[in-house]
Amino acid sequence: HRDLHLSLRRQRQMCIRDRNLRYACTHGDTQGIRRALEAGADPNKGSPSTSLHLAALHIFPEAVTILLSAGAHVDARTHSQQSTPLLLASGDYLPNESKRARRAVALALIKAGADVNARDGPGLRPFSGALFYGHRFMLLDLLRAGAAVHTTNVERKARNTSAWALVDAVEKAGGFDEYAARQLDVHVSILTKCFGDKLPLDVKKTIVDFRILRGGY
Repeated sequence: HRDLHLSLRRQRQMCIRDRNLRYACTHGDTQGIRRALEAGADPNKGSPSTSLHLAALHIFPEAVTILLSAGAHVDARTHSQQSTPLLLASGDYLPNESKRARRAVALALIKAGADVNARDGPGLRPFSGALFYGHRFMLLDLLRAGAAVHTTNVERKARNTSAWALVDAVEKAGGFDEYAARQLDVHVSILTKCFGDKLPLDVKKTIVDFRILRGGY
């Protein structure tokens, strides 16, 4: 009886830790996340979603980074829709969230090895989700990471006009690599006309680094 009592007590304690972790992730409480993890909370426990799903859904970049460092599975699936954290970040659950924060979440997941072409139950991908909601900046990061252009069932609407313009330009160029090369040549040509010999030797790399950091091609 004593062993059973101790076992049940440990289980209750773990449930409390995991619950505290999920609560902290939902509210972006980074100190609470660290305390819960230090107490032994499992970042991969949870139903129907893990703590990483919650942090990605609510667009908390620092929380996402902490969880990934603690061993959270970057491509974990929700039980119902089979969504990955990146799929949730590509949506619009928090439409007023800053683009910078949303992009930071997506980049953290991508750098951690997230599958940029993952499909959820209904067949949605991060690319089509970002296109649907008009997250042009996210489309560029996904394309750079090797995402396929996926536009199935995504209608053209006012909110995604800019995103669709990017897709059209990429397809017209023959692919993202061709599109990026063409954009780079345009920038180099303009700068050469303006500054001539004053340009650094590695001007192309300078332009690429500048554009990528700001969500460009």
